[in-house]
Amino acid sequence: MIVYFSHSRKVLGWEKIIDVVRRVLREKLALKLFLPYEGREKPIDSRQAIKKSDILLAEVSTPGTGIGVEVGWADAFSKEIVFLAREGTDPSGSLKLVSNNWIFYNDLEDLGVKLEKFFSKKKLK
Repeated sequence: MIVYFSHSRKVLGWEKIIDVVRRVLREKLALKLFLPYEGREKPIDSRQAIKKSDILLAEVSTPGTGIGVEVGWADAFSKEIVFLAREGTDPSGSLKLVSNNWIFYNDLEDLGVKLEKFFSKKKLK
């Protein structure tokens, strides 16, 4: 299973969020995780990367045009979409039109627990 992770660099603590996602999905669950900026200086064709992925995981606590574009591509390619949002934030209501898969988290530890629970079920299928 390939998971494409979409996020805004404007999210407070985005590096730590990526660390949790990487630790849970790659290290604990041995899933293939695609991070668009990892090991690259130049932008990649995220449309093609999303097309090759099974799931788009998007951190949407802070709005971002790039995230919206990537969510649109994932929806157009009929990919499963999972949204992450910190409790107390107000993600765009339009996102509810493309997916019912939401993981709301309180802190990084809570995020790790909920990610592992959600993706462990996916891995069993």
